[in-house]
Amino acid sequence: MLKIWSMKKEQQKAENAAEGASAAAPKKKKVTAAQLRVQKDLSELSLGSTMSTDFPDADNILAFTLFIEPDEGMYKGGRFSFTFNITPSFPHEPPKVLCREKIYHPNIDLEGKVCLNILREDWKPVLNLNAVIRADWPQEKLLEYFKNDTLALIGYGSQGHGQGLNLRDNGLNVIIGVRKDGKSWQDAIQDGWVPGKNLFEVDDAISRGTIVMNLLSDAAQSETWPALKPQITKGKTLYFSHGFSPVFKDLTKVEVPTDVDVILCAPKGSGRTVRSLFREGRGINSSFAVYQDVTGKAKEKAIALGVAIGSGYLYETTFEKEVYSDLYGERGCLMGGIHGMFLAQYEVLRENGHSPSEAFNETVEEATQSLYPLIGANGMDWMFEACSTTARRGAIDWTPRFKDALKPVFNQLYDSVKTGEETKRSLEYNSQPDYRQRYEAEMEEIRNLEIWRAGKSVRSLRPENQK
Repeated sequence: MLKIWSMKKEQQKAENAAEGASAAAPKKKKVTAAQLRVQKDLSELSLGSTMSTDFPDADNILAFTLFIEPDEGMYKGGRFSFTFNITPSFPHEPPKVLCREKIYHPNIDLEGKVCLNILREDWKPVLNLNAVIRADWPQEKLLEYFKNDTLALIGYGSQGHGQGLNLRDNGLNVIIGVRKDGKSWQDAIQDGWVPGKNLFEVDDAISRGTIVMNLLSDAAQSETWPALKPQITKGKTLYFSHGFSPVFKDLTKVEVPTDVDVILCAPKGSGRTVRSLFREGRGINSSFAVYQDVTGKAKEKAIALGVAIGSGYLYETTFEKEVYSDLYGERGCLMGGIHGMFLAQYEVLRENGHSPSEAFNETVEEATQSLYPLIGANGMDWMFEACSTTARRGAIDWTPRFKDALKPVFNQLYDSVKTGEETKRSLEYNSQPDYRQRYEAEMEEIRNLEIWRAGKSVRSLRPENQK
């Protein structure tokens, strides 16, 4: 597609040159950041046989038409054209997409405007044109794709709860497998799962399932694998939401069968967030990967399941990269590292005479309630632009010093993840019979830290918490 666009450009240049040697040579236009990004997005765009593009103006890569001719479903036999108009602010602003034909579709309004959430409040600069054009798994297609499948979801913790309810709401045949009369069994009943209908003990659920979704905790996956593996028979599909068990198989002892597809879809958030974003009509970002492709259909199966569990955007990775980045991120900026920085800054402020309230506000409250949402919406540069010149200057000056101080720690952390040390530590700790009691003691210690006691008081003063 880009080759065609380049050929058009060359042809136009030749025509301009042929108009006469006396004509002044046109000034070379500067290529904008938006044009470079669009060119990159288009170069990575893989269109199916039912799609094609047209660039009416060879000079303008920011305006083109996408043609779609569905070969299945209720729109089969039609030809639909979508105009893409991309602003110079792309990717900080989403493209504007308009359907030229009058069509009844839940994501297209009466004026032809495509109203996907990804083009509105869910747009992020990291998203690309492929994320917009890839919206090709509507509910009716999911139902058709999985019409002969039973999804046996094993485990009903955070991810099991969120993914299971979303699959059920999408109309798929999903059953839950957990220990009878345990806490998860009772939780599932509270959520409307019915014993003997779509709630079973683990062995029974696996025997009924064609797609086995292993959403037990990492430690539980390792402990139960000797009993589970013989039931993952040829023709089934094995699904994970974390690459932990198969990647670190030397430690977990999870050696997957060689005659089944093994896939992954990993939501980038808790099961609670998976569920809440789905109910809001949005969707969470998720990665997907293929560990083993026996049928030749593992990738499309992973994508379809990613959509079915409520993903609004999917990107491809590998099992190894997923687990390395996940463990690294959780211990770093997402949780462990950020908590360590909060504690360090708070303690220095307190040691220099600042009150608990002031120290908490300047460390946590302003970050989570004001600045971090700005970064999430439009990036770090946009957050800097929204701050005072004094704050901006200081932040820019101190960034390299923090980076230099922290990078050695992050290198140590990544090495610890990659070598399996973090996995070993996690398995040993989480497999102890008194794990729950020890964990609760750690949480109690954190709750009683002055910083979080101060935080509780500060949060109570927020306007939304005032009676």
